[in-house]
Amino acid sequence: MENYNNFIYQARFLVKSNWLQAVQILEEAIQNHPDAKALYFELADIYKQKNSLKKVIDNYQKILNLDDKDTLARFKLANTYLEMDEAKIALYHYNKIEEEFPELLYNKALANYYMLKYNDAIKALSKLIEISPKANTAYTFLIELLINNNKLNKAFNYLNLYESRFGTTPNINYLRGFAYLQKNNWLAAYNEYLLALPGFQDNYRLHHFLALSAEKIGQIDKALQHYKNAIDLKKEDKTVILDFIKFITNNNLWDKLLPNTKPSANKKKELKKILNGVDEATINMALKFFSKRNTYKQDD
Repeated sequence: MENYNNFIYQARFLVKSNWLQAVQILEEAIQNHPDAKALYFELADIYKQKNSLKKVIDNYQKILNLDDKDTLARFKLANTYLEMDEAKIALYHYNKIEEEFPELLYNKALANYYMLKYNDAIKALSKLIEISPKANTAYTFLIELLINNNKLNKAFNYLNLYESRFGTTPNINYLRGFAYLQKNNWLAAYNEYLLALPGFQDNYRLHHFLALSAEKIGQIDKALQHYKNAIDLKKEDKTVILDFIKFITNNNLWDKLLPNTKPSANKKKELKKILNGVDEATINMALKFFSKRNTYKQDD
């Protein structure tokens, strides 16, 4: 009986020039070797390259029908479901894997995050860092989760741990600034964001956060510049636009921005000049938002 590995070699040789023939070779091999898991793995890999995810799932499921304890097949099956935005099914399969390894824990955290199970995501990432202290991306994911869930003391603890293992980096400064922002420690947030700036010059969120914290500590000109930077980098972000309008209104900056415009001029026209390139729907939404709060009344 011919060794089924020969069929795998043939399929790999053909897959780039004629992937359908490669599939046919493997399917014929499976008829003669129905218990050969390697053939199903190879088929799944080909279908993955062609983005035929349902067939990928079908082949991993066949492996699990042969061996329910096959960790690799279970893991790849779960990853495929996660890729298809089926986080609940992905998590079911991740939880059936007994062995804990970094990739599993990270993807399990992602699945929990997508399902809004933030505490479970935090537990998975904490475990990942415990078994793999150099897992750089896990720190960022975990610290952001802790900050967003108002677990600020734990966030600062992991920031210190992160820094002790990797040294001070703009990413750590950025995350620490975010944590200080959540504590309303505006000066500390501003200083951390300034330290992060060399690594985040093109990050509109950093400029937005710098603007927010700069205003709070009385650095109005700095806040104005960072708002302009944020808007230039991401004209479609409505949150930045809304905060900017509130900022220029609360700080009486209309005349500073448009010194030759009469006070009675249409605010929409003024805003269009300031926010050159921002779509009109966003401008209308922003004006409506603030007119409702009586910050000012939009002229007809």
